Amino acid sequence: MLRINSVFDIQEVEYAIMEPNGKLSVLKKPLKDIVTKEDLNIPPKSGQYLPAMLVSNGEKIEQVFQEFHLTDEWFRSQLESAGYQDIKDVFFAQLTEDGEVYFVKKEKSS
Repeated sequence: MLRINSVFDIQEVEYAIMEPNGKLSVLKKPLKDIVTKEDLNIPPKSGQYLPAMLVSNGEKIEQVFQEFHLTDEWFRSQLESAGYQDIKDVFFAQLTEDGEVYFVKKEKSS
């Protein structure tokens, strides 16, 4: 049950409580707890977009283009800069949080 709570060494535990539902709640010792961005005064980075699938098996997903106001010209430039000539060469494309496009090439069948 400790491992389920990301504790692999019992010496990391300050308190462990068996809850009425049978699950274990664990409070780690302060020096063993996970560091957060807040602890390090690092401002959170929020994405410009929610990641979304743009292309599936060489086919553009129109609804996503409309929802994010993406133009065909913009996508064509993304394709070309990634080294693709045609959307049919793309198995999968995803719009990332920062507005970049991640491509997976379609494998040629023999």
